[in-house]
Amino acid sequence: MHQKTAEHEQTRILLTIKNGKVIFIRHVHDDELVGTLSTFLFIAERAGYDVIAPADEDEE
Repeated sequence: MHQKTAEHEQTRILLTIKNGKVIFIRHVHDDELVGTLSTFLFIAERAGYDVIAPADEDEE
């Protein structure tokens, strides 16, 4: 069986998959980056920022 593919522009999407089924689709815009919190912290530290957790309120 020959499958025809549709011609379209390149796009980026995020998928949320639950139990093997796509339950949410979100288009990722050209000016957006997608990453984990650890990736963000790594980039911030490489750029020279110090990432410091807030002090506990009990310690003040």
